[in-house]
Amino acid sequence: MSFQTILDHYRQHAFSERDKGARFERLMQAYLQTDRRYADQFRHVWLWNEFFGRQDLGGGDTGIDLVAETITGEYWAIQCKCYREDAIIDKPAVDGFLATSGKTFRDKAGQVTRFAHRLWISTTNHWGPNATEAIKNQHPEVTRLNLSELLEAAVDWQKLEKGVHGEAARAPKKQLRPHQAEAVVEGVFFRLPVEALEAVGHLGVAFLQVQRLQRVGDVGGNDAVRLGGT
Repeated sequence: MSFQTILDHYRQHAFSERDKGARFERLMQAYLQTDRRYADQFRHVWLWNEFFGRQDLGGGDTGIDLVAETITGEYWAIQCKCYREDAIIDKPAVDGFLATSGKTFRDKAGQVTRFAHRLWISTTNHWGPNATEAIKNQHPEVTRLNLSELLEAAVDWQKLEKGVHGEAARAPKKQLRPHQAEAVVEGVFFRLPVEALEAVGHLGVAFLQVQRLQRVGDVGGNDAVRLGGT
């Protein structure tokens, strides 16, 4: 089941906008504990109503949906928005999140602290100019996780939707096809960028092989023509 399929299911079967948002927040909670980009940094990810410091930040729905604690003891404020794919994020949408996540709160030891980072997750790639300007040069910094990145994430979305997270919900690593792997080996020989060779087909591999052999004097011009045409 793809991420897009899950989004379509939420949009069609959620009882309300609030229900759709709650489902998406739980999905993102599982995602952040699975994708190594984030899971390797986080010790814990709470839903807003589970977060111990929420009363210091207003208590209600004030713009933060998830809170993550890193392995170094820092906290991230996270906003999750399940928008239409063509929606454009405007400045009023981000104002509440910026205001709440800029406040201080007490950590588990009772010490006053503040968020070290802010993450905005949304199911659209489109930001209005005023919203983009609003999140620039913020302290703490605001980073964005948009639709295109979620669609490409190396996770098993069906498992995440069922509440499974971590290693069990990671997608298998993609393997190079035989001719791609061979091209990578040739690329190492010639010190060419791997990303430039991953799409090389069989003829490209044969050509690289001939070049290598010619450099060490193993084949002549006629042999090269013959091999290059295979």
